[in-house]
Amino acid sequence: KKRRPRHGKARQMTLTAGAWCVEPALWTDWKHAGWMQAGSNSEVMALQALAFANICRQFEAVTACARTYAQHFVDHLNQSSMLGTLTDLHSIDPVDLESMVDGAFRRIFEEFTAS
Repeated sequence: KKRRPRHGKARQMTLTAGAWCVEPALWTDWKHAGWMQAGSNSEVMALQALAFANICRQFEAVTACARTYAQHFVDHLNQSSMLGTLTDLHSIDPVDLESMVDGAFRRIFEEFTAS
């Protein structure tokens, strides 16, 4: 389901080192909420959502795990939308994020480390 950030007052937010943004574009149709500007020299890594999806589809186990993670992620977006806090920026509590990743990818990680 397409999620759009609510338009309202512009707010300034700062990303810290190691933070990421625009992950929703990997898991759902997404309309970006604003613009970004670097306050200092920065490095940006871009990931093409379609290419990412095509690579995931080549591996059945990865596809299943990614689908599970995507569902959890979209559930988070839906909750954020209801609270009026939907954003392009990473906004998941680190403990919740770890739980989402562990729940989605544990099986493939265990298979990978067992071989």
